[in-house]
Amino acid sequence: MTEFEIMDVHDFLARGDELDRINRSVVRSHDCRDDDFDHDHHRDDRWHGWELCSLKPAVLGYDGYWLDLTDHMQTPAKALDITFQIQGKGWTDDGTHVTGFMQAIEDIINPQATLCSLGRGRRLSRSRIQQLAEKFVADWR
Repeated sequence: MTEFEIMDVHDFLARGDELDRINRSVVRSHDCRDDDFDHDHHRDDRWHGWELCSLKPAVLGYDGYWLDLTDHMQTPAKALDITFQIQGKGWTDDGTHVTGFMQAIEDIINPQATLCSLGRGRRLSRSRIQQLAEKFVADWR
């Protein structure tokens, strides 16, 4: 099982370019300020509470757990791994959180087209994932 680095979301966001060097980036925070997150963007019921951080659009979170998609969506194997890790969390008992996560990833990354088109695995660069997240946010607005 993968070990995760745990830190406050404000420390995580302040790292800037250092984010590229973080290998395991699940973030736990109890003191997120409302103005750090674009809540209007995340009212899509299909996401079941998952949201993008407005300061770093490639950071997807649920109730204080934050995932840097540039770490977890580079390959089909990484995407599947994080999906099953989320499934194993105690707060995902009814499956809606996994369903919401998968819908968010579909909306942001479009994995069938970008990661596993025609059953062939592909690799996405961190910068491409960031571009996809930024495009999603721009298109939504």
